[in-house]
Amino acid sequence: MTRKFRRDPRFILCRLTLSGYAYLWLDDRDMVMQQFLEYSRQLTMEETEMVAVQDPKGPTRSPPKMEQFREQIDLYEGLYLEIEEMEPSKVFCGWFRVDLRPFRQSVLNMVCKWSSMFKRHLVDRVTSSLSDLGSFIRRADEGLLQPIQPGDYAGLVSVMGYLLQVKERQPTTDEMFQPLEETIELLKFYDQDIPEEVNVLLQALPEQWANTKKLALMIKQQVAPLQAGRYIAIYKSVLNFYNCNII
Repeated sequence: MTRKFRRDPRFILCRLTLSGYAYLWLDDRDMVMQQFLEYSRQLTMEETEMVAVQDPKGPTRSPPKMEQFREQIDLYEGLYLEIEEMEPSKVFCGWFRVDLRPFRQSVLNMVCKWSSMFKRHLVDRVTSSLSDLGSFIRRADEGLLQPIQPGDYAGLVSVMGYLLQVKERQPTTDEMFQPLEETIELLKFYDQDIPEEVNVLLQALPEQWANTKKLALMIKQQVAPLQAGRYIAIYKSVLNFYNCNII
């Protein structure tokens, strides 16, 4: 009887079809995600070995763009729809019926886990980026507004440090809001839940960041005389030291 089943073309086709989903269980999701974030795709076994031995001919690192995230999510969304259409049962040898519903549900659950992995990463990245910027703005505003008295060298150095941080961060921060908005729109398209905190920060932070830049410009102008005075003091100290050693 077993041999008869195995020779049945419908059984062979069904087995091949179902075994095609085995990678959903066999592949390590964490490893696949790590490779995707570094190379924009899943590496072959040969490429993985080349990376492990640091072969110069190995794959080049290339972080994924938003479109590549979309492609991955679309892949699993399409797979989900495909599996939903799977027949609930199969009949072999004219009488033996196999209930495929438990298997189908199990596959659907695994597909959801793969799809959610990419969506969750985007949610975490947006949340982390906005939270980090919000924290920086609070620190920078507080640091820039600290009072500086004439002769307060430590205070001057501290303020200059915050001015430098704002300047260094400006190019990337000025360009970050639109990509974040696009990421959120993509997630909403897939009905992914977005934390309310993210929506609040995305609305508030652009204006807060603009105010921080304005504050930095104002403070820079205010500390300019203190900087000049400090430079003069240092110059005089060096000059006196030089004259004393010459004499």
